[in-house]
Amino acid sequence: MRLRRPVKLSAAALGAAALGVSAASALVPAPTAPAPESAVPVAGSERLGPTAADPLGGIDWAVRSYTSTSGGSCVEVGRISDGRFGQIDAAGAHREMPLDASGTCGDLAAEPVIVAINRYPARADRGAQTVVFGLASPAVGGVVVQRPGGAAAARPAIAATGGFLLPLAGTIAASELPVTITLGAGRSQVYDWR
Repeated sequence: MRLRRPVKLSAAALGAAALGVSAASALVPAPTAPAPESAVPVAGSERLGPTAADPLGGIDWAVRSYTSTSGGSCVEVGRISDGRFGQIDAAGAHREMPLDASGTCGDLAAEPVIVAINRYPARADRGAQTVVFGLASPAVGGVVVQRPGGAAAARPAIAATGGFLLPLAGTIAASELPVTITLGAGRSQVYDWR
């Protein structure tokens, strides 16, 4: 149940990377692959925050960020229960996740934001969900996620840790959730996942 690899979806995605946006998208759970060396965490570097209510009424969502041994900034999404970061297992119980190389990583000195989407398929005990999350550098003034079907855009708060997240009900394609990053002097960058 971990995001293992970034998926660049087209030329627009490469354009976003050239503009300084690191991004990934995954359907969770995904086949596991060896963790890239750039995602191995430095012990004790993890920070929790922010948290957000589950749109389906389950355990709150949370972002955990950490520094990798290569100096990168990494972020992952999970559930928070009694201050413990984890995931919901197949039996529907919260299972704590140790800090390991499961984050989406980037260089916030070179890229203003790392943004990712995880999609969780429906199970017998809960509906499908999509979570947009990431890690912003201090240069980022805001994050706006456009939602499908004419729904109002969402503006997830950026926590003191730089983390942000937006949990949504249903399985939503990444292409239906363009993300706009606002930078200083009114500049903005759009990642449309195509």
